[in-house]
Amino acid sequence: MRVAYFLALFLSVIGSQFASAQEVSRYLTIEPAAHWVNQVDRLNVAFPLGKDREINYLLVDNQIRFGETDTEVFLHYAEQLLTPSAIEDNSSLSITFDPSYQTISFHHLHRVRNGVVTDILDPSLFDMYRAEVERDKLIYNGEMVLAYLVPDVRVGDILDYSYTIHGRNPALGSNFSGRFQLQYGVPVQYQYKRVLVPSGRDIEVRSYGKPPKPAISEFEDETEYLWTSKNIPEIEVDGYLPGSYIAYPSTYLSSYESWKSVGAHFAPFYDVSQIRSDELQQIASDIRAKHVSDKERLRAALDFVQREIRYLGIEIGPGGFVPRHPDQVLRNRFGDCKDMVVLLTALLAELNIEAVPVLVDFDIRGDLEIFPPSHNSFDHVIVSATVAGTPYFLDPTRGVQLGDLDHLQQADFGKGLVVAKNGPGIISIKAPQPEFYKDFTDSYDVVSDPEAVMLTSVSRYRMAAADSILSWYKKVGPTAANRSFLEFYQNSRPQTESVSDLKVDVDETTAEVVITGQYRIPNAWQEGETPDWLEFYSDTGDLLHDMPGFVGASRTMPFALPHPVRTRQSMRFILDDTWEIGDDQQSYVQPAFEYHRSENFEDEIYTKEVIYFSKSDRIMADEFVATMGAIQNARNDTQVSLTISPPYDPGFIEEWIDGFDEDTFGFYAYILCALLISLIGASLLKNSDVAWREYQVFHPISLTKFVVMTIGTVGIYPVYWSFKNWQWVRDVDAQSVSPFWRAVFSPITNFSLFARMASVPQESNRFRSSATLLAAILLVGEFLGWYEGELEASVEDWLLVISIVTLLAWIPVVRHVNKLNTTYPDVIRKNSRFGWPALGMLVLFLPFFVLFTLAWFDPIL
Repeated sequence: MRVAYFLALFLSVIGSQFASAQEVSRYLTIEPAAHWVNQVDRLNVAFPLGKDREINYLLVDNQIRFGETDTEVFLHYAEQLLTPSAIEDNSSLSITFDPSYQTISFHHLHRVRNGVVTDILDPSLFDMYRAEVERDKLIYNGEMVLAYLVPDVRVGDILDYSYTIHGRNPALGSNFSGRFQLQYGVPVQYQYKRVLVPSGRDIEVRSYGKPPKPAISEFEDETEYLWTSKNIPEIEVDGYLPGSYIAYPSTYLSSYESWKSVGAHFAPFYDVSQIRSDELQQIASDIRAKHVSDKERLRAALDFVQREIRYLGIEIGPGGFVPRHPDQVLRNRFGDCKDMVVLLTALLAELNIEAVPVLVDFDIRGDLEIFPPSHNSFDHVIVSATVAGTPYFLDPTRGVQLGDLDHLQQADFGKGLVVAKNGPGIISIKAPQPEFYKDFTDSYDVVSDPEAVMLTSVSRYRMAAADSILSWYKKVGPTAANRSFLEFYQNSRPQTESVSDLKVDVDETTAEVVITGQYRIPNAWQEGETPDWLEFYSDTGDLLHDMPGFVGASRTMPFALPHPVRTRQSMRFILDDTWEIGDDQQSYVQPAFEYHRSENFEDEIYTKEVIYFSKSDRIMADEFVATMGAIQNARNDTQVSLTISPPYDPGFIEEWIDGFDEDTFGFYAYILCALLISLIGASLLKNSDVAWREYQVFHPISLTKFVVMTIGTVGIYPVYWSFKNWQWVRDVDAQSVSPFWRAVFSPITNFSLFARMASVPQESNRFRSSATLLAAILLVGEFLGWYEGELEASVEDWLLVISIVTLLAWIPVVRHVNKLNTTYPDVIRKNSRFGWPALGMLVLFLPFFVLFTLAWFDPIL
């Protein structure tokens, strides 16, 4: 939208080579716009959409003329700067261009202040600087920045300026393509987009995001495409978008007839059939002498290029498309992707191995065909080599790789374009994948050392992950690597000590790196929030690092995911015969990813294995809420908590059962029957919350409904609420429990239920320390209720005390469950409706409510 900002210019000046000694006049002329340009003025009217903005974009005028061998790009902007920060960021102009084939004509620079137009263009104020914005990627394209620091700019001024960039990269010949964005992240008052192409040229025009259609006019020797619009509102764009996603309404056009024609145009640049090189022949001869099979020779040729040629891109002018001769690359011992691909294909030709270049793109990847055919859809090139009918997709710029030809990491771009005169066009590029790129096993020995827990970590890396971790290890060195691994474990347990240095095993054939570390964790058992309980926590931190984080907001656009990711982490706990742990498993399967967890206890070893692998590079917008809910559940599912608790004494429960007052048995049996009818009905009838149960955590409900239902059912509704929570434990948490019987004996099972509720991770979890106490209060309240005949108090007194105590004890439980579901307010709202099952329960218990109400005022009843 803007040409530049002062801050960006400042950073480029500081971080690039100063080049003001260049003669500006060689590349810049001051002259009127060319005859083919349509003169457009800004609208001199109010702009309501620009209210409360720092900058008002009053005019965006872009006109492009594609000739047979030349391109002219006319740009005209009018911007009103309304704040000091807007002036600071936008009162400088900068134009990036390639001096090897481009020049600039500057037409006008006007300042409008209080309606007065002033020509402030001073050619002596232009400067030029080297840009090289991709220098951190070892790419040098020779681009220059023509800069103009506009003097005397004040709040409210309008800057109105225009210029033309002349020139087309000679490597493109008569081909051209372009993209025209037609809506932005800011409002625009007037937009004028115009394209001129030679008459008779077949141009493909493809639109995205429902932009306005162009008006097409035919002239004597040119065809015009014109888009005009006024008062264009801003468009909100979500963050974290996939690289191929087109967020803003846009139109693409291209002169290429097909993808095959794109590959055919660049084929002569990569033709190695006529290359003759003595040095290349000698290298091929050495490879033939050392290796017998074509697979071995192909692997050796790739290894030679990766070891001997360092990556460095000199992509000035045609160099952005045309590779250098292999002899020059061998002399320099450096080159970019094009240079290294030509060197490798030429070497393979000497070895009689079939190989072709394939154009690919790091962002677009497998979505190439959603765009019209164009050279702009590529930013990289690889080699497709075929041995015995099997294609191998090789990237010589990856650096030295591990593995033989069947195990090394191949290029995985989804799709690519074969560069050949009569090539197949777009082909699929799918690299083999290991079962897991990363495979971690953490073994905790909790019995051999009474003073500490001993940890042995084994980290296995395969293919690309192996190349990456080995490169990192060699770069930082053993000492820093030891410290890094230790600090990883100290982040969760600062007292962790290293027992020995890391052991690194490298399998160069299977492309696998295994790093083993041994650690001692003193004072590993920490006192829990419950007195006399000792706890030891662990989680799958390595796997969590590879999983996407939870993002709670809804979206209208897809969410980008790292892909491919295949990670497994296992935690093994060596225990003794005093432990009893059941087997369990859980899975979350979504279109974008899968998560699987399994637990088993065998031979006094408890193992929890967690697997995550991606299935796509994005989460679609309509699947985002459900997928993020599954991600949150999966991330919460990775923890392990071992607890040593004091022996449980059931004497109180037994005493409570034995002390039941038989004089009131008939009355309470009547109430119990009503409760059983409610629970049986709830079990047999279709549950209203089944559609959204998997997205909630336990059974959230508004406090208002809970209080009303508890009073209306004379204190019985909490039993039904316990049933719904146990139902969630069975269906969503996949636990083998009976919600019906757990609810019937809720005074006892509340201890287990509340403990489960307290174990759900939260930033601030005060409920953990009070869960057992609340369950005990409810049990005592139930005990007093059954023993009301033995209390020295009137009926209304014990009814009042028990009711108040029970309600007060339940309130923090209900509030805690609602807090666990703060990201799902719709779920709480749906569960809190008074549907016919709730109304039916109120009607069923109405007689008892009336009896208790009457008893409140007349104890004789």
